[in-house]
Amino acid sequence: MSTGSILVKALRGAAKNVKFGTGSVKKFGGWGALHGTDVRNIEGILKKGLKPGSALDFNKEWVEEYPVVMSIPTAEKGKYIEHNKYHTSAGTTPVKSVTVDMDHYEHRASGKIKEDIMRIAEENPKVKFNILNDAGEYKPRYTLDDAERLNTEMEKLLATTDPKVEQYMNTIKALENKFRGPDGIIRNMSRDASKIRDELYEAIKIADRLRNRKLNNLDRQINEAWKDIDYEIGSK
Repeated sequence: MSTGSILVKALRGAAKNVKFGTGSVKKFGGWGALHGTDVRNIEGILKKGLKPGSALDFNKEWVEEYPVVMSIPTAEKGKYIEHNKYHTSAGTTPVKSVTVDMDHYEHRASGKIKEDIMRIAEENPKVKFNILNDAGEYKPRYTLDDAERLNTEMEKLLATTDPKVEQYMNTIKALENKFRGPDGIIRNMSRDASKIRDELYEAIKIADRLRNRKLNNLDRQINEAWKDIDYEIGSK
C-alpha cells in the first residue's frame, strides 16, 4: 500500500467533517447559492471567503461542470450576467460546504487530491466536505474496445450538426430577410423581431456549449482510455 493511501485512510478517521458518497452534486452539493471552482482554489476561498463578483448558481444549472462545488447559502445576489446565465456575489461570503466530484480528475491523481482535501478539512472543521465517486486505488477502467468505441462516438459527433442549430439559423435568416433591403442591409427591424432573433442566438450559444461539453468529455475519456491501455501494456 502506498504512503498516500495510508495517509488518506488515517485522515478519513481524523477528519470528522468529511463524508464519502456516490452521486452528483445536485444531490450532495448543498442548497442556495453554489459556486464552481477547482481543488487548487479551495484553501484561498475558505481563508478569505468567496470574493464579490464571483459566479453563483442558484438553480444548479451549470455548476456540475466544475469538479468542486461550494455551498454559500448566505450569499446575496449581485449583478445578473444574462449572457452566461449566472448571478455575481454581492459581497464576501463564508463557505458552508465543499463537494468534490472525483470523476472530474484523472484516477492516477486522485490520491494526492484526496490528501489535500483531507488536510484542508482538518484545518477547517466548521466546513462540511463531501468527496463523491472516489474510485479508490487506481485500477484501469478502459480497454482497447472502449477506446475504439469512444473514438467512433467522437467522429460521429464531429461529423454531424445539431439539427436544432440549423433550424434556429434558418429561422434567423428568414426573419432578417423580411427587413433586408435590395442592397442587402437590414433596416428598421421591429422590437419583437429583434427580441426573437436575440433569443435564437442565445439558444444557439447554449446548444454549442452543450456540444462542446460532450466533445470535451469524450476527449477526456479517450485520453484516459489510451493511458489505461499504456498502463496495462507497461505492467505486463
